[in-house]
Amino acid sequence: MTTPVSEIVNLDQQNPPAALPPIVQEFAAGLDGVTPSPETVAIAGRLAQAVLDYTAEPALAVDVDGALSFDLRLRNGLLLLAELSVAGTLDVGVYDPAAGKEIRHFPQATADQLLDLLR
Repeated sequence: MTTPVSEIVNLDQQNPPAALPPIVQEFAAGLDGVTPSPETVAIAGRLAQAVLDYTAEPALAVDVDGALSFDLRLRNGLLLLAELSVAGTLDVGVYDPAAGKEIRHFPQATADQLLDLLR
């Protein structure tokens, strides 16, 4: 069963929060009957909004396994690729395109670690 977005973000009539970005709504819908937990959707919303706020032209997508994928350039020119799985696991890699190699990898990253990279 899919949890309505309004329940995930605790919508109420007196003080409604900002709507989730459409890509996060797509992620929240899940894939093949498997949906992320409300907590995972909240993290996705927080990360997606930060990415949209702190970077120019990020690419966010729901990939073939239902994960929310982030592809963006950091302010220092490095490339950040991240994936938030439906199960809530966040995998983050930072790449130096000039050197053609990964320079940092966080296989079990926290949302705060990714947010720190954006700032």
